[in-house]
Amino acid sequence: MKVVLTWIGIGFGSLSEIESAVIAMVLAAIGIQTIFTAIFLSVLLLKEGN
Repeated sequence: MKVVLTWIGIGFGSLSEIESAVIAMVLAAIGIQTIFTAIFLSVLLLKEGN
């Protein structure tokens, strides 16, 4: 978030830092989705009585 505020503060200049931040946020989102998918699938595969 700090990178975005800095980018706005300098007048939407070079995107070198923004590009790295966007890549990091996308990878973090993919990681979180993977974790929640694993939890969801494990709940679906639970058998009653175990």
